[in-house]
Parts: sequence; structure tokens; C-alpha cells
Amino acid sequence: MSCGYDQGKNCLYFHAARTGLKLNFIRQNPSVCATLIADRGYLADECAHQYASIVIRGKMTIIDDLVEKKHGLAILLDHLESNPAPILARNIPGDDTYGTIAVLRLDIAELSAKQGQ
Repeated sequence: MSCGYDQGKNCLYFHAARTGLKLNFIRQNPSVCATLIADRGYLADECAHQYASIVIRGKMTIIDDLVEKKHGLAILLDHLESNPAPILARNIPGDDTYGTIAVLRLDIAELSAKQGQ
């Protein structure tokens, strides 16, 4: 799942379909644990694997507020695109379009990371 980090709020924003199992689980229990792994590959002849990983714990919120939905999607697109304006204009032509997607915010409570080989 693509995400964007909001440094000022120390949270991650995601987008998803408005319905589905993922949102049902979040509604039932918003406490989450996420693991992100950068697999840098196996090191031949060393019997080692280069990696970096982050484990994040926090609370996931489904955003209903239009202003925050816009903010979260902007954070996400700024992370993914060098020029997000055309993508946003093509896919979200008006405020009513924000109602067709879910924007999620993961408020980070704990974070641990490591890397190795």
C-alpha cells in the first residue's frame, strides 16, 4: 500500500477503496502494527541478506473531514509524484470526488528500525 509521511503530524496517510475488509477491521479495532521492509538482496558467498526494516505501532483513523482528506492525499501524492498536480486534477476533479475514496491516517505511537546483512 502506498503511503506518505507527514513530518509535522508524525503520521502516515494512505488511500483505499471506501468499502472492504481492511476498513471493516479498522472500524472494529483501530490499533495497528505495520512492518515495512527494504529488501536489498542476498549477498552471494557471504550467506547474508541486506535489509532495512521498520515496525510501526499506532492508531489508524478513517478520515471523514474534507480538508484533512485533501491534505492526506496531497501528502501521499507529493511522496509518489514529482509533479502531483496533473494526477490530482485528472483523478480528483472536484470536491465531490473525495467521497469516492477512503483516506486513512496512521498516528505513529511507536517506531523501531534496524538494518543488517
